Amino acid sequence: KEVSKDNAVKLYQIKNKTKVKGNKTQLNFHNGYNLIVDNDEYNTGDSVVVESGKVKERIPFEVGVYIHLIGGSHKGVVGKIDDINKENIILSKANSKYETLKKYAFVVGKEKSLI
Repeated sequence: KEVSKDNAVKLYQIKNKTKVKGNKTQLNFHNGYNLIVDNDEYNTGDSVVVESGKVKERIPFEVGVYIHLIGGSHKGVVGKIDDINKENIILSKANSKYETLKKYAFVVGKEKSLI
C-alpha cells in the first residue's frame, strides 16, 4: 500500500535501554537508532512513535495491543495480544488464535494497527 506523507507513521521497537550521564535513559531501537529521554517509563518490547527527535507516543507491550509478527511460522500476521506468558504470547486475528515467541512480536497500535 502506498501511504501519503501526511499519514506516515514511523514506529520504533525498543530492544534495549541504558542509563546515561545526567540520570537520563538511552533507548536503543530495532533499527540501530538511539534516542536519549529524560524519564524511564519505557520498557523493552514497547514501540514508540518518534517525531522530530522526540517521542510523540508510547505503545506498551501488553495484553490488548495490536502486534505484527516479524518472525516464526506465522510471520506477517497482524493481531491482538490475548495473553502474555514468560516466553510466549497468544494473539488472535478474526477467529484464529496463534501462539508464538515474544521476540517475534512488534507492537503496532493500541486500538488499531498504525501500519
